[in-house]
Amino acid sequence: PAEALAKDGGRGRPPLQRDLQSAVASANLDNLSLDPFALCNNAQIEEGAFGKGYALDRMLARIHSREALIDFGGQLAMRGTYEVSIADPARRDEPVLAFTMSDGSLSTSSGSEKPGHILDPRDGQSLPPRGSVSVIANDALTADILSTALYVLGEDDGLRWANDRGIAAIFIAPNRTIRLSAPARLRVRGVKVLNQEFKLKD
Repeated sequence: PAEALAKDGGRGRPPLQRDLQSAVASANLDNLSLDPFALCNNAQIEEGAFGKGYALDRMLARIHSREALIDFGGQLAMRGTYEVSIADPARRDEPVLAFTMSDGSLSTSSGSEKPGHILDPRDGQSLPPRGSVSVIANDALTADILSTALYVLGEDDGLRWANDRGIAAIFIAPNRTIRLSAPARLRVRGVKVLNQEFKLKD
């Protein structure tokens, strides 16, 4: 809470167990109603997991050329066909996977650069670095939301969930394996591993 941060000189602290339990209870979709829009049980909407995607969709809609590419630091939105790359989760300036995609958005979620900034809403705990998850979707908002959600699920559960729901997802694990969901293999072309330390896994 803001009051606790102020008392702690803005340094922050781990939440007390009662505060954590209260936050987990609020992080429940049952607390959200869209028709009419309402929030209950002290629930709030925080845009960290979708704000960038929403902004990219709005920006791309204002560009009227037949081809456009917007790079918004960790997420791309495009109209047309481009070769793109995904970085080593631990070294953002070093690409490890490249491929060609068309018309859509590529969003990557990772906990390596800012450890602990992604929370598991099931228990309120911050997630340790576990590689990265990238999602390709027709719109940037969907890609942004799903890359975060699949990062929370983890590699094995996330890959199963993506395959079951037709989501194009790419998982780069800390053990330097790269796994593509079946929909991702259908959506991208010319896949190239750029760093021999990484292995593409079937």
